[in-house]
Amino acid sequence: MHRHDAWQSLIAALIRSGAAVTASWPIQTEMVNKVTQKRANLSTSVWIVCRKRDPNALPGWEDPVLKHMRSLLLDPREELGGKNILRYFFDLHVRGADFLWAGLGPALAAYSSHPYVKKTGGGYLAVKDFLDEVRKLVLPYVKKRSRAPIAVHLRHSTNLSSRMDGMC
Repeated sequence: MHRHDAWQSLIAALIRSGAAVTASWPIQTEMVNKVTQKRANLSTSVWIVCRKRDPNALPGWEDPVLKHMRSLLLDPREELGGKNILRYFFDLHVRGADFLWAGLGPALAAYSSHPYVKKTGGGYLAVKDFLDEVRKLVLPYVKKRSRAPIAVHLRHSTNLSSRMDGMC
């Protein structure tokens, strides 16, 4: 199993256990000169913050959940001085794979507040599919604002994903 799959499994297990992700906190844990240029190592530890989901939470629907995710990531927040959470992380100099993982916490708040999410066309929105939607939003956001190249590659020709210390 790839580490990427392990992270998806971990997030799915948290949601199945009744946890709702409320935030993520990127905490600098590595010295800048310790992170090598040969690999896309994480220079921060990203803590995913969870609470017990409301036992009366209803299933979610794909379109409103994705709209809520975009709102959580892109809408200005008063408590952040009018910045959105992605701009806030960017201004803290969170970059590359760290930036993607930092953005997952707020994004997952939209998905994990439901016991499961139904697709508009039938079936269920899997964690992997939701994370792909987050990547499609977060990676272009940081690429557009960053001067340094960001190590990204295409998985299965459509899934834009970040290279994270061999996680993909």
